[in-house]
Amino acid sequence: VRLAYPQSRIWAIFEPRSWSSRRNVFQDAFSRSFGPADIAIIASVFEPEKVPEGHRLNPQALVHDIQSAGTEAQYIDDHQKLIAFVSNEVKPGDKLILMSNGSFDGLHEKLLAELDRKDAKV
Repeated sequence: VRLAYPQSRIWAIFEPRSWSSRRNVFQDAFSRSFGPADIAIIASVFEPEKVPEGHRLNPQALVHDIQSAGTEAQYIDDHQKLIAFVSNEVKPGDKLILMSNGSFDGLHEKLLAELDRKDAKV
């Protein structure tokens, strides 16, 4: 995406939802993966109770690692707050990438509806 849109601000919005992405085995790899983004938003781990705490991805630590590498990052565990944050901060020409292997609680549609309501062009 960075290569396709070199002049755009890239938002990486990630929900750790798959069996493997909810586990801390990718904790370090994820922190490096978000480096090309301008802004990374990490949502809460989907159904965290299904992964033992010692094996579970730590989204707050992930945000810290992303920030330490120089990328703006936020942990937002509430979808309404996530929608509000993005819709208030997005600028024309920004590219939003929503990543989840599930419905992300309908976040795609809800975010588009809020951006349409605000008449934001991204």
